[in-house]
Amino acid sequence: MELTKYLLFCLTWSFIRAAPRCKYKSDKKPELICRSSEENYILKRGLVSDNNRTSSVTLRGCRVSGVEYEAFENMPSLKYIDLSQNSISELKLGVLDDIKTVTHLNLSYNALTTFPIGLFDQLPNLSTLDLTSNSLENIELVVFDTLQKLKYLNLADNNISTIKGSVFKTLKRLKSIILRGNKLTSLPVELFQDMKNLANIDLSHNSISTINVNSFHGTSVKNLNLADNKLTYLTSNFCLELRNFAAKLTKFYFNQNPWQCACLRDIVDEVKRLGISYNSRPYDGRHPVCVTTEEFHCNRHDRFNRVYIDMYDDLVVNTKNL
Repeated sequence: MELTKYLLFCLTWSFIRAAPRCKYKSDKKPELICRSSEENYILKRGLVSDNNRTSSVTLRGCRVSGVEYEAFENMPSLKYIDLSQNSISELKLGVLDDIKTVTHLNLSYNALTTFPIGLFDQLPNLSTLDLTSNSLENIELVVFDTLQKLKYLNLADNNISTIKGSVFKTLKRLKSIILRGNKLTSLPVELFQDMKNLANIDLSHNSISTINVNSFHGTSVKNLNLADNKLTYLTSNFCLELRNFAAKLTKFYFNQNPWQCACLRDIVDEVKRLGISYNSRPYDGRHPVCVTTEEFHCNRHDRFNRVYIDMYDDLVVNTKNL
């Protein structure tokens, strides 16, 4: 009998040590904030669930390594969930089915590699989904199909190298998409086409060497970030073409690319002529901005890309060695 009590005490104490400590932000605000535990913890029913008052749950940096079914059961007022900065590597199909009222879901800075198809199917009200800094390599075609109210999607700093052309087509209300810091080398021409509400597109810090202006046909893109890629040229009158498509381009970032100097001159002349704000920082005189051959001419064809990219890379290396 005493041994049984001792074992029960040890199990209870182990659970208490492992579980994050949660409390409301204030008596008037039903926002639950949890603090890190001493050990990794699998989120289960009982820690935050079964409360019809809670509108927000923050479990940021709480050493959560997994989420069990019913972890958010019986929370009819829940709108906001922050599970960022944990070590979640998998979300099983069905674990998010109890949070139909949620509008904001933050899963950034975890270790997710993929999603089961149907994971987000029971989130009809979701407007913001943050998946920054996981280990995603590709996005399944139908994974976002049911998110009809999604407005903000952040996929920055993953390992995405290829992306299917129709993966975002059902996101009719999407206003902002961030694909910064992935491994993209090209874009399907239809990727953003006819997404009428899409105003902010961030493709910076990838390895994209070719951009087709038709990729943005039918969008309302206002802010476009192509900085730090492998672009050597753009279509002639790129910005004017965007505006002819009914885009509202006012900010355009294109610095830190291996531009052909003649092509860069054309771009800068165009954005100045159209009154478009460009690049996020002034030239400091220390880093290369473009390269050229003896023939000062903008060669708008992919077959020339490798030549200019290699020239630029060599110039960067030589500059660092000075």
